[in-house]
Amino acid sequence: MQVTGMFRRWMTVMVVALVVGSYASRAEAAIEIKSDNGWSASFSGFLNLFMVDTFGPAAPAGSGGDLYSRPTDNNWFRIRTGFLPSCFAFNAEAPEWEGLKFKLRVGIYPQLNNSNTRTSVSPNIDWREFNLTVDGKFGQLLVGRAINLYQSEATLGDMSLFGVGIPGAAGAPGATATYGWPTLGHIGFGYLYPAFGAQFRYTTPDFGGLKLAVAASDPSNIGAPPTSASPTAPSASITSIPLFEGSLTYSGKFDSVSLRGWVGGLFNRAWFAPDQQALGRTGAVNGVGGSAGFGLGVSGFDLLASGFYGSGLGSATQLDGDSLDSTGMPITTSGFLLQATYQLDKTKLGVNYGQHMVDQTTVQKVASWNGLKQRQSVTGGVYHDLTKSVKIVAEYSWYQVSWYGGTSQAGNVVALGGFFFW
Repeated sequence: MQVTGMFRRWMTVMVVALVVGSYASRAEAAIEIKSDNGWSASFSGFLNLFMVDTFGPAAPAGSGGDLYSRPTDNNWFRIRTGFLPSCFAFNAEAPEWEGLKFKLRVGIYPQLNNSNTRTSVSPNIDWREFNLTVDGKFGQLLVGRAINLYQSEATLGDMSLFGVGIPGAAGAPGATATYGWPTLGHIGFGYLYPAFGAQFRYTTPDFGGLKLAVAASDPSNIGAPPTSASPTAPSASITSIPLFEGSLTYSGKFDSVSLRGWVGGLFNRAWFAPDQQALGRTGAVNGVGGSAGFGLGVSGFDLLASGFYGSGLGSATQLDGDSLDSTGMPITTSGFLLQATYQLDKTKLGVNYGQHMVDQTTVQKVASWNGLKQRQSVTGGVYHDLTKSVKIVAEYSWYQVSWYGGTSQAGNVVALGGFFFW
């Protein structure tokens, strides 16, 4: 009876998606405006929406909490934005001046879904991009708000960038507990979320496929800030130097074979404030991380492997999450993502496997801590370009969260929807 109900539900989902896709395919492409004095402007963006079904057993008794953990075995269904929010972008380009090209980009990323209730607060609107770039023979200078460097390559290379991946939210799979946020792709299942932030970034010219990018970025707390529910949570909040990050990338093509690779790093230092010092947490802590990845493409096949290792970085977002133990010592985390896709005409088939590990500190071992030990996931997807403006997507994911102490919890995610680009 339960199988029959799920079958009927997803037959309805497929019919609705095909109707929406057929209608959207009639839309026009991006809008561009050019003036006689050399200025140009364009408007672009995309809308995406998915039907997301998350189901699996409840977390066993005695297990620690987690962003991806569910307290019940209920089946949760949502209609929501995928890993990417929707986007409306404005781009402006000034006339070239003495070999310099100036470009402005403003990217606004709204959600379409509310939180868990029909009458909840308005969806989140994320001002992810607002930056100026200057290009010339020297390379490129970016000033403003943009995606941060560290682990951005792994995030943007995830096939679920145009899908759903693993939904987040403790207590409400397929939605978040408070806001209408996007799903989380494979954040915490192979890489950490790079986020978007204010920065000064310099990128060298292309040297035979090699580029180096370095950035001085807005620094971050290390550790989740205290709340009324957790007033003594460890958090180093005084920042007196920038966050530094860098990335060395390579991209090349040899006949029908394409290669790409990268190595990256991050350093963020923060000091404990007086209220934290009163709890015995003194001095400063560092958030440090390294990452690397490699990609190979040949005859429609594309293989990707990425990984990271860090201290004080947290298990999902970077730095300002679960990155310190109860005494304020940094926690070590690592992870990797393996992915294979095949492009067949207008359809891409893909599968990936991700894993994330959290090491116990000495204090946690002594206290028999039952917190997060490991996350792993497997995702398979079909990504079909109906037209240049319309992409239809179907994904299935299995994921598991394991805690120290021997408990674990698994879940399943079925997603169907797509993108409309302009």
